[in-house]
Amino acid sequence: MTNKIRFDDDPLRQPPWMTGGDDVAETPANPVSVNLTPTLPNPTFHTSELRTKPAMEVSDPMLKLYYRASCLGAEALREQYMRLNAFLARAGVASRRGADRLIKAGRISVNGRQGQLNDDVSESDDIKVNGRRVSAQKPRYILLYKPAGYVTTLKDPENRVKVTDLVKIAERVVPVGRLDFNTTGALLLTNDGELTNRLMHPSFKVDKVYEAEVDGTVTDEILNKLSIGVKLEDGKTAPAKAVKLADNKIELTIHEGRNRQVRRMLSTVGLPVKKLHRSRYGSLGLAGLKPGQWRELNEKELQSLL
Repeated sequence: MTNKIRFDDDPLRQPPWMTGGDDVAETPANPVSVNLTPTLPNPTFHTSELRTKPAMEVSDPMLKLYYRASCLGAEALREQYMRLNAFLARAGVASRRGADRLIKAGRISVNGRQGQLNDDVSESDDIKVNGRRVSAQKPRYILLYKPAGYVTTLKDPENRVKVTDLVKIAERVVPVGRLDFNTTGALLLTNDGELTNRLMHPSFKVDKVYEAEVDGTVTDEILNKLSIGVKLEDGKTAPAKAVKLADNKIELTIHEGRNRQVRRMLSTVGLPVKKLHRSRYGSLGLAGLKPGQWRELNEKELQSLL
């Protein structure tokens, strides 16, 4: 089988021939290291042509990157171009993985041609999803104090009010994870599909802090059971941090995100939940917010999630 060059998935990484570094060329049987210092001829295109001629017309992906870098320089390449799936994630269409599925299904076009997984695009390209043009939105990162009586799904068969109805902005944002209809508290919404996918992945382990009013008495035995994990129908939970707030109130910190997990955990140890509130999501608290209110994350808060 022909060797295949494997590059880092990060669309902002400089190609090795721009840094003098090595990368990997491999076959399934015998990976080998090769130096990719270019022997390509200088491109004959002018910078003005790059801005008017779609880069996709250069079919070889290595030549395409070399062509762009030679015309605009490394910094311009890093600032102006990104992988197609990253562009779609920034546009709020889907996460990068979801965008990959859309590309493979042939639902994405770039400058009138079917999009490919290795396409590099910029704002000047004509990118369409199912025939409808999309553009990269301004990234929005919003913390909402979810009130009771709102759903976090975007499509509800019962046509109940949605949390997105509370955030009236031009950009389309979606909730990161879910809170039950009657659960209140901290909910992050964003149009950054990549961040959404990352925060929801089990390996990220973002702490979520809940306060529950329960029907029953919180005992040391119950706290110990929760702290080592309890068996649910979909498997044993990871250890949780459990703190008694009152005889009938408990604070539970978990990093998993299973459906109705806190309610099921407490029910399993004999404490059915009467009221449930999420006080923190990662480092994000609700100080200064009332139910139904929201605010933008500041730079420090955003960096804590990255």
